[in-house]
Amino acid sequence: MTNIETLEFTSAASAALTDSTPSSAIYFTTSFFNTAVIKIVFNTTDTQGTDTVNAANTTRTYAFGGLNEGAATLNLDSGVTTINVSLEGAAAGAATGGTATVTTLTIAPRATDLAADPSLTTTVHIASSGVAGVGANAISTVTAQAGSTLKVTGSNDLAIAALTNRATVDASSFAGKLAIAGSAGADTIILGSGQDTVTVGAAGSTFAHIDTIAGFTSADTLILAGAPVAAAADLVKQDVSAAGSLEQALASVEAVTAANGVSYFNYAGNTYVLANTGAGSVTAPGSDDLVVRIVGVQVLTADASGIHGKIAA
Repeated sequence: MTNIETLEFTSAASAALTDSTPSSAIYFTTSFFNTAVIKIVFNTTDTQGTDTVNAANTTRTYAFGGLNEGAATLNLDSGVTTINVSLEGAAAGAATGGTATVTTLTIAPRATDLAADPSLTTTVHIASSGVAGVGANAISTVTAQAGSTLKVTGSNDLAIAALTNRATVDASSFAGKLAIAGSAGADTIILGSGQDTVTVGAAGSTFAHIDTIAGFTSADTLILAGAPVAAAADLVKQDVSAAGSLEQALASVEAVTAANGVSYFNYAGNTYVLANTGAGSVTAPGSDDLVVRIVGVQVLTADASGIHGKIAA
């Protein structure tokens, strides 16, 4: 095939493809090889299957359309540390379906690359697009090497329900609404201009692995698992001006926060939210009290939807 820029897979079964570029000639005899193709689209409806690309590389975008369901695995070519993914929702009822859905999106570096550098990370560009009236595109779980970066762009709402490993999620250039739940590690989540929602699951952000949220505004929402916040009275601001360290600040706040209660305080130029959801000291090893860092000195508010931010004047 020549002079084709987009290749699309549409079927009831998941698709498997060994991609190939001049840098991955090892695959040449058994793989797809067409440097003119800049986007490969999956619109497969196999909810139990996995679309698989071997030797995935930076020269193409791997897109998932409005009919797509099921999982996707991008096995990276040797030396590849950046990959482009696109979720492309279409008008409901159209031939191409509605919202783009991927259950588990797995980004897997080459085993030899990991052996050479066990701390290897990947930058995953995720563009979310759709036409008017389309709901949020969705990824149930993103699995990438710990410390990887997800750069979210586009304007169609996007829901990422879970991260398997610690990650930086940079949605600063994203114009849609992002709904995201982090990993059990210390995630960094940078929000964009939409009305974003960050959910911290049980033990999802503790003193040992504190999540950091940047760009948090009054339009955004923080939801804490196991710590119901349904009204302004459920969120109490505490004074930690006497604390000489973050540990001291957290301990003093925990002491005046009821079981499953939520407090917040400003310390060292940032804002911290503490949910007293576990037994024992918040700073003790293994504690599952929730601790979340919000960049900047903020005056937080709460209502039935969760916790909201406002930069202090």
